[in-house]
Amino acid sequence: MSIDNNFINEVKDKANIVDIISNYVDLKNNGSNYKSCCPFHNENTPSFVVSENKQIFKCFGCGKSGDVIKFIEEIENVDFIEALKILAEKLNIELPQNNKEGYSTYEKANAELKEINTESARFFYKNLINTPTAIDYLKNRGILPEMIKEFGIGYADNSFDLLNMLKKTFPTESLIGSGVFVQKNEKIYSRFRNRIMFPIFDSRNKVIAFGGRQMDDYGPKYLNSPETKIFLKKDNLYGFHIAKKNLINKSIFLVEGYMDVIKMHQFGYKNTVASLGTSLTIEQAKLIKKTADKLYIIYDSDNAGIQASLRALEIALQEGLEVKVVSILEAKDPDEFLSKFGNVSFEKLLDKADDYLIFNIKNIKNKYKTDLESQKIDFLKESVEFIKKYLNKYNSSHIFVENAIYFLATESGYSIKAIGQDIFGKYFSIKQFSKNDEIERKPSRSDLNKVMYFDEFEIDKKEKMILANIIMGNIELEYFSINDFSTRENRMIYANIFHKNSKETDHLKEYYSKIESEEMYILKKNMRNISLDKQINKFEEIQLRLLESIDESTLDLALTIGQHIINLNNKKINK
Repeated sequence: MSIDNNFINEVKDKANIVDIISNYVDLKNNGSNYKSCCPFHNENTPSFVVSENKQIFKCFGCGKSGDVIKFIEEIENVDFIEALKILAEKLNIELPQNNKEGYSTYEKANAELKEINTESARFFYKNLINTPTAIDYLKNRGILPEMIKEFGIGYADNSFDLLNMLKKTFPTESLIGSGVFVQKNEKIYSRFRNRIMFPIFDSRNKVIAFGGRQMDDYGPKYLNSPETKIFLKKDNLYGFHIAKKNLINKSIFLVEGYMDVIKMHQFGYKNTVASLGTSLTIEQAKLIKKTADKLYIIYDSDNAGIQASLRALEIALQEGLEVKVVSILEAKDPDEFLSKFGNVSFEKLLDKADDYLIFNIKNIKNKYKTDLESQKIDFLKESVEFIKKYLNKYNSSHIFVENAIYFLATESGYSIKAIGQDIFGKYFSIKQFSKNDEIERKPSRSDLNKVMYFDEFEIDKKEKMILANIIMGNIELEYFSINDFSTRENRMIYANIFHKNSKETDHLKEYYSKIESEEMYILKKNMRNISLDKQINKFEEIQLRLLESIDESTLDLALTIGQHIINLNNKKINK
């Protein structure tokens, strides 16, 4: 192919490699060069270096290197010609007049197919505006006018007007090659008839295909363009041309359908894309990874959606994305959920999103009847094996592993130590997973032991007193984890409280008054052999520590101790 070297040099001269690359990665000054984590592979320590003096880049981790054009080739996943055009557009450099449509026959043909799709999109959009039934359909689905405009939504009627308009300009071979038209018995017809039309854009805002939603009972519910020279489903994402410019915390939301994307954007989640009727592909994951670090999978709530989520999780993790799954509750998809419940409820779903391990473990649990002890153990064994494979296969996060172990312990009633040893071996220690929360620490079981001098009090009864207080609402459940309880019975009670199984926990309320009275008995017994003054001082110290905890259960005990102090003072006066 013939390329104008003068034009290439003009682009290179005007393109400062630091300015161009800064649009894609966060470069930090490092002496005479700039550094960042490499955008082409997953790393934590920066090894990607850009030299402004030499106008080149080099990654000392994966080995990729080159000039500014090579960088655009790699980051945009395009060939040399397309990279040159992208740079020219960024720098406002006009393409040579003799090659406006591209630098090769191949490029010219592709440009023609894109032009046919673009003209078709304009035709469909105008058609929609003039078709009340199509407008009403979108209104009934809750789609606002600004979304119709932003996504270029249109309507394909049953006429031959589009074909008659385009065949004046484009050859038959190109019309068929665009995917918009189909040939039958030597006649050309529009592929889309009586359908709401959703233009599919590439990452450079060019229309490359369509999805059509039926308005009657004829044909499939959704009909998509076939794969063409300019459109491969595996390489593209619906809505990506908007999402890549509207990232939230370097994250992208992945949904199934056109309407899901549009409704998500309408509710403010403009970082949403759809995988075009297929589960996430490796190519799509690579495309996401070029712009984002995190992926939230929000597929439909049916079994097909769950299985697609499991496949997408694997692919996204392989490409180095931090990935979570949002489970849609009380609706079949994001479109329906947002329409019914709005942003606030949706934000709660996002907060509860499951990571790779938890989502898979929940899916494993669905295979078993875990109310049966034998099946519960089988569920634990399979989950443990899954976690071990995760540790061996991926650049694993021990934060997610810790979360998974806590989850399994809570779900089963078995100890963190037992589950941890099955995963890491007999030398596993719970101290490996001690949490270092930044929030104000609330009174734990060990704190209560120290404050109330429970040395002579049985550990089982102490734990049951705590559990009883949780049930009665005196202590919040979140202050404790299942590992705070030493016996399996008490861990199971905690798990039942966690799952709100009142039948298993009602009997604990009987413990409360009994244990509380025994508690005071032991406190008195511990101080029986010291003077009244020392007893009063000791009880006042205990009361002060209890009052500092600002917790209902300990405040109740502080009041009880206060009454005992009064009694001791009266005894002292009357002595």
